[in-house]
Order: sequence, then structure tokens, then C-alpha cells
Amino acid sequence: AALADKNAKTPDIKDGSAPVFYKGTFGLPAGASNDLSGDTFLALPNGVKGNVWVNGHHLGRYWVVGSQQSLYVPGAYLYGGSKPNHVVVLELEPKANTDMIARGLATREWANHPDPDAA
Repeated sequence: AALADKNAKTPDIKDGSAPVFYKGTFGLPAGASNDLSGDTFLALPNGVKGNVWVNGHHLGRYWVVGSQQSLYVPGAYLYGGSKPNHVVVLELEPKANTDMIARGLATREWANHPDPDAA
């Protein structure tokens, strides 16, 4: 399931823009647990390089070049029930005409992609 605020709008940015903060909310699916059994991973498929926070907890850095493209989210960091979970993304290299989305994953994604700065 996508972890994105359907009401959020991507700012009008151009390639080479200054870093951008994105924020959104998501809820846990019905029956999901917010304890240790609810551990998950978060991926930013359109992200290039940046940092991610969930509910005020820094999850870490991601970079399209390296293997750190999905971040571990402890279930204890998540809110259950009707309380929304908040995601903040600091994208250091925003791309024009690209929506920032986040996806929850059951397993970690491993991949390496070419460095967009080396082109």
C-alpha cells in the first residue's frame, strides 16, 4: 500500500532546485499491529537522496545509488487505530515533474542504480 497523503501536492520544482521537505500521512491497514510484529520497511521509489522521519523518529538516509533504498520502520514507531502516522522526507536532489511517494513493504528492497549526478 502506498504511504502518501492523497491531498498533498508536489511543489512546482525544477531540476537542480534546493532541497525540499515533503510530508504526508498514512494509517495502518485494518488488523495491522503497531507492536514488534508490525515491523515493516519504507521505500521511496522516486527519491534520489535524502532523509526520512516517521512520527518524529529518524529512520535514516536513502540514496538511489546505494543499497539503502528501503528503510526499516519498527512497529513500535507506528500509531494504530484511527491516529494518523506522519512521514517527513527531506529530498536533497528533487526532480522536476516527479511526485514523492512512499510505499510500505513487507521485505527490504535491495538495488543499485546509476548515479544521476554522474551523467
